[in-house]
Amino acid sequence: MFACPPAQSTQPEGTCDDRPIELAGVSCSEFESLLNFFYNGMYYSQVSRRPGKDELILLLSISSRYDFEEVRRHAIHWMGLLEPPIDSVQRLHLANKFDVREWLAKAYRDICQRDAPLTEAEALKIGLKNTVLIAQAREKIRSRPSRDPDRPARASTGNPPEDPVAIIIKDIFPFSVIPSPEKVPSTSSPNPKVR
Repeated sequence: MFACPPAQSTQPEGTCDDRPIELAGVSCSEFESLLNFFYNGMYYSQVSRRPGKDELILLLSISSRYDFEEVRRHAIHWMGLLEPPIDSVQRLHLANKFDVREWLAKAYRDICQRDAPLTEAEALKIGLKNTVLIAQAREKIRSRPSRDPDRPARASTGNPPEDPVAIIIKDIFPFSVIPSPEKVPSTSSPNPKVR
């Protein structure tokens, strides 16, 4: 659209309904979720209707693709408030797809500690590498010796002991270390910036 000046014989994109501006790879649903955010999103805390999971996934997708950082932060924040929360496998899939690093550690931990192993459909969703790493972590977690309740705990050094599951997760998934917390924008802010 902006790469070359319009040809003399055609109208430029966006000047009429017959020549819309085409956003390659953007679905109508994604665009609608973005427009809904622009019209209502910054006021979700003040209205009764908050976006649902599917709408937030669409918003996360388009905001990630077009680098709308503030919109993306809002989508990530609201997804964390969903009831019921997003399933850990879907959270892992979305975290990898849209580079939401702060979701990784909890998603890996939840999947590794749940009773049920990954299903075939879940393995296909998260990919071979994640499936293998999760299987390794689950084996390590399940094979670690449990502490004898009759044996006294070690003397404290002033620092709380690190959770053995957290150590295993960090060891197997070093890229899942949570970065320093970033301030999430207030959902009641009247004018969040869209970048």
